[in-house]
Amino acid sequence: MQPQQHDPVDLEDLSEILCAVAIRAGDFLSLDVLATMSPLQRVIHAVKTANESLSADPLVAKVLSETGAAPLLKREFMKRRNAQ
Repeated sequence: MQPQQHDPVDLEDLSEILCAVAIRAGDFLSLDVLATMSPLQRVIHAVKTANESLSADPLVAKVLSETGAAPLLKREFMKRRNAQ
């Protein structure tokens, strides 16, 4: 079976994926905490949550890998960091 090709994920889809990652990881409070953070802090927190889930959950690792989430997270992090 050939691996599926995926288009790069956009920011809106990535937000949904990261919410699902937080819920799947049992980090329900993560979503409440995000509302109180600056844009840069949100991206940092999302990266941290996703990174912790990568090692603990093979499904999360597969989804983040196939959607190309890491480059998008890096771009958003740099954009927000440069804006501050």
